[in-house]
Amino acid sequence: MKNISIFPNKIVRIPFFSLNEYKAIPTDVKELDTFIDALFYHEKFSEAVYLASPVLHEEWEKIVESGKERGKINESILKYYLRAISNTVPFGLFTSYSILEDEPKESKAKDYERFSNLDMEYLLKLLHHLNQDPIIKNAVTYRKNNSIYKVGEKYRYIEPKYANDKISYTLASIDSDELIDYLLQDDREEITLTVLKEEILNLVEGVTEDEVAAYLDELIQSGIYLSSLEVCLNQPQFIQQIVGFYEKNKAQIDTKDSLKNIFEALRNVDTALHQLDDKVFNSKAIYDTVFSELNKIGIPYEQKYVINSNLKRNNVAINEKDINQKLQQFLSKLSKISHSKIKRLNNLEIFKQNFYNRYEDQEVKLMDALDNELGIGYLSQYNEDVLFSDLLDDITIAPQKKGVTDRKIEPQINNFWLNLIMENADKRAIDLDKVSLDVYQNEKPIKNGAFSIAYTYANDKIYLKYASGATATNLIGRFGNNDSQMQKVIDEITTFEQTVNKDRITAEIIHLPSNRTGNVLIRNIDREAEISLISRPSGKRKVIDINDLYLSIKNNRIVLRSGKYKKEVIPYLSSAQNFHFNSLPAYHLLCDLQIQDRYIDYSINFGGFNIDDLDYCPRLVFGEKLVVRNAQWRLKKENYKSIEALQNHLETLQVPQFVYIVESTEEKMIIDRKNPVTLAILWNEIKKNGFVQISECVYDLNKENEVANENIAFVKSQRSANVLDTIWNFSDKEDQNVERAFIYGDEWMYFKLYTGRVISDVILTENIQKIVTTLTEQKIIDKWFFIRYTDPDFHLRVRLHLTDNKNYDMVTKVIHQELKTLVNEGKVWKLDVSTYKREIERYHWKNIDNSENIFSIDSDFTLKLMRYLKEANENRTWLFILKSIDDFFNAFQISLEERHQIIEKMYHSFWVEHGEVKSVRKDINAKFRKHTEELTHLFHETPADLQELYQERLSQLTKIQFVDEVTTNMTDLLWSYIHMHVNRFIPAHPRSHELIMYGILERFYSKEIGMKKYNQKLVTDEAY
Repeated sequence: MKNISIFPNKIVRIPFFSLNEYKAIPTDVKELDTFIDALFYHEKFSEAVYLASPVLHEEWEKIVESGKERGKINESILKYYLRAISNTVPFGLFTSYSILEDEPKESKAKDYERFSNLDMEYLLKLLHHLNQDPIIKNAVTYRKNNSIYKVGEKYRYIEPKYANDKISYTLASIDSDELIDYLLQDDREEITLTVLKEEILNLVEGVTEDEVAAYLDELIQSGIYLSSLEVCLNQPQFIQQIVGFYEKNKAQIDTKDSLKNIFEALRNVDTALHQLDDKVFNSKAIYDTVFSELNKIGIPYEQKYVINSNLKRNNVAINEKDINQKLQQFLSKLSKISHSKIKRLNNLEIFKQNFYNRYEDQEVKLMDALDNELGIGYLSQYNEDVLFSDLLDDITIAPQKKGVTDRKIEPQINNFWLNLIMENADKRAIDLDKVSLDVYQNEKPIKNGAFSIAYTYANDKIYLKYASGATATNLIGRFGNNDSQMQKVIDEITTFEQTVNKDRITAEIIHLPSNRTGNVLIRNIDREAEISLISRPSGKRKVIDINDLYLSIKNNRIVLRSGKYKKEVIPYLSSAQNFHFNSLPAYHLLCDLQIQDRYIDYSINFGGFNIDDLDYCPRLVFGEKLVVRNAQWRLKKENYKSIEALQNHLETLQVPQFVYIVESTEEKMIIDRKNPVTLAILWNEIKKNGFVQISECVYDLNKENEVANENIAFVKSQRSANVLDTIWNFSDKEDQNVERAFIYGDEWMYFKLYTGRVISDVILTENIQKIVTTLTEQKIIDKWFFIRYTDPDFHLRVRLHLTDNKNYDMVTKVIHQELKTLVNEGKVWKLDVSTYKREIERYHWKNIDNSENIFSIDSDFTLKLMRYLKEANENRTWLFILKSIDDFFNAFQISLEERHQIIEKMYHSFWVEHGEVKSVRKDINAKFRKHTEELTHLFHETPADLQELYQERLSQLTKIQFVDEVTTNMTDLLWSYIHMHVNRFIPAHPRSHELIMYGILERFYSKEIGMKKYNQKLVTDEAY
């Protein structure tokens, strides 16, 4: 597949036991007790159970040694045993991971390595306890909360709260005063309490040391200042980070025995964890040492959570023949059946619409935009949640149930799958190579980025699990924290991800949403920068504070920019953490931004057909070697009155002997339907959940040393270098003398006229034209402009520039006289006066007056051309728009080659926005061929009456003088002027019109360049 390649190293995840251990499970329930008891003496499995649940292990031990009543212990241990055979998801010592190198190095001496850490939730409780101690407070340095921003006379910020041993966040505020202004404007990264006290005592008269100490303590407790004694999520060796602080401040800390004992015990815990890892498999004694030292510290903990271990298996070799070639072939086929025409309205799209409706092309600080009260928030449907009501907030009211989910249906694809599966309901497999897939008209477009493809390899076949992601590091990030070999794999991926984001900053998001999520957020990712949201950055890379980030909409993209580094920032989260759940809006948005340009998903597009609801779906394959989806069955509780009924039904359905219980796509455990012992587990799951999804087990359980496996390959997806790679330029400084916003009564009047799309042309050419003509002739206004807009209701936005603000009454009177009748007749259903916010970032501070002059010239021209075309009974407005676009280039002396580059860039941008559908290109090319002669005639031999219209506009545009600072960014300006020009004419689907018009114009310029080269060659040939 073009532009797709596989990284050299892969990961494989393998359960601890091989599959042929399955046959050890007795088929007679009476023999189960003996089997479970024998497992207790399997030292490695027994330790894995102990690590997962010390309490369960203790009960197990009592049963084995004293014959205590078993209860459900057999089923619990058997489930762990089945997991250790069949489940590939990492979990303690039950599953291992290995790195498969294309060119294996020398074999390692140890077959296994182990990497253990303390639970992040425990460490957070410990750090919170330590940070309350007066000695620690005087030893640590403090940094300002980097989420603080000013709104009027208040500072707002995200306050971390610690209650009931849990961390949470809330939006808080404090009043501005001279002292807090001084403290928050201080640009020092970290400062001690001693220095802060001295400075305040020198600044403020008449305060005591105790009063200053109490004031600073209040700032610390409220989260204005944050202690440096915390764990960095993007740095290895958690415990060493804390012990390192102790070593640095040992003299101070050792003056208090209780503190000294805590740090000494923590160091002993670290030593014991290293012993665990060095030996890999251990007796309970070493765990008892860890627990004993933790007990000395005195912070409560749960034994089953407090130690986290990952198991690595070395010297693993899987004989995968020509695997990279097969994977690329697989992706090529998936590219066809994963393509969708529907653009889903996700969180990011909703936010983009809300942002543009509020700010248009203005660049806004991220925290200002996300302010739930004064900005637009993120997931703004929850904005009301920030308001308190003493009537409502202490009463629990069930939320209203939502109606039918908004599942987008593509009827043709939906019907294709419905018919295909119905026609093959009695088959074991459906070969998609033998089926016409013409219902999928296009392939998924290539995006820049890296992603993962996970698959099982068995029987010389590839069984797909998934192929998707916004980064290839999310599944392996936490494993690189301790494993240097894994770190090299990660580094290779991040280097590539930086390469495809040339001239932009790739930045790792650093934030701790909740206590235990720290266990999956630990990593050591070496990107160019880190985005710090309250959490401490590593300090080894560029740090971008959350308050240094700005948002804008450029070319229908959300652009995130660093004010400090003056570059676009591309955020990454190299973790599988579920950021959608209970997250801060800023964190949620930053993580969601990953999907904007680079989220790659090769899962099948079923067109809205819910295949998981089927009672049975055959295996879906491409030929003999590539399996897209394993056969699946849905077992419902209401269909079975007993386990015998279940067993008989499975036999009737000819379900294979070995199947997986599937839960949220995870293959939990293998069930032998012919073994009453394991069938009982399936039966209990059905009774508990109401239904269970099962899938075929693809392994040969009788094969010696066969193992369940999940391979993860990392894929480079790289578009060919092209005009899409736009790097946006931004003004470095604001010109404070340029006014941004105008309200009613200022020199700019702005009103919105809500009407129909069709009648809007009449209103513009008749009513708005009369208003403008009257006010211009009376010298009440000297310029004006309009644009068509939808937010979501269609309307005309009209702005008038008054020569004297005293004339507002006159303007109001003229507008009233002209529009009142339209309102009475229902032709205009609403007229709003609004605030005109100049799009200064888009048009540059020093160029906004020029731009408004251009808009005025263009608006006058638009109305004149509309009237001309109506009188000529000419409906093909787009032809004449292309000519006026070309005149923009003429006015600003843009060469033919540069015109082609700009329009090509615009065309490609809109083509990507519309799904990169190849058939659209063909249609545009056909339309160009059809109208080439007319277009050439219009450009080069414009009719005299039309030429007068075009020439008047061209002469006015030519008089516009740009300063040098603006001319360096002329491409972006022209893009904006052209975009707005088109939108003045087009009442419906303007972006689709732009796609086609820019495509036709790109072909026209390409043809003109070809003709120019041909004519130059003729002249050269004649000279000889």
